[in-house]
Amino acid sequence: MPVRALKLDRSLVATMRTDPRSAAIVRSMARLGAETGVDVVAEGIEDAETALACREAGVTYGQGWFFARDVPMDVLETTLTDLGAPAPPRDAGRRGPLATPVDTPTPTG
Repeated sequence: MPVRALKLDRSLVATMRTDPRSAAIVRSMARLGAETGVDVVAEGIEDAETALACREAGVTYGQGWFFARDVPMDVLETTLTDLGAPAPPRDAGRRGPLATPVDTPTPTG
């Protein structure tokens, strides 16, 4: 089974700034992803400090309220269409994580 992404659970990401073991695991997973060509997605990024810590650790993508709140698919499709972008394919949810690069400078939502 081909692997396209490693996803780091929010419980690990949320404690990485206060727990050295969590931080070491995040850094190790980011390094593993970089060495194998696999994207690393950190779940549960809630603030700028955690986004920065993930970026410094080498994490590729992040998900969480820092970047945007949850959006129903029909609202996403309408917003994308209003912006002139093509709507995502109907099977978008089955293709992998919807995530934001962790070096995105400001929250979008």
